[in-house]
Amino acid sequence: DVDLNIIKTGSGGFVEIQGTAEREPFTDKQMKAMLALADKGIKQLIVVQKQTVGNLWCCSHFPYSNDAGLLQ
Repeated sequence: DVDLNIIKTGSGGFVEIQGTAEREPFTDKQMKAMLALADKGIKQLIVVQKQTVGNLWCCSHFPYSNDAGLLQ
């Protein structure tokens, strides 16, 4: 088991990667697979965010707006 948190901006930059092996250590191959899965999920979430809120939110309200904002 792994507890892994990954936060990225809408433009693909990493904001945070935090992970802990709960029982057994994980391999580089497993880490790469988890990063790929997270990337896929984050991209899907961004699509849903854009469909849901469109241009209602101004990216300047987010702390990482200098990296093209969370919704761009």
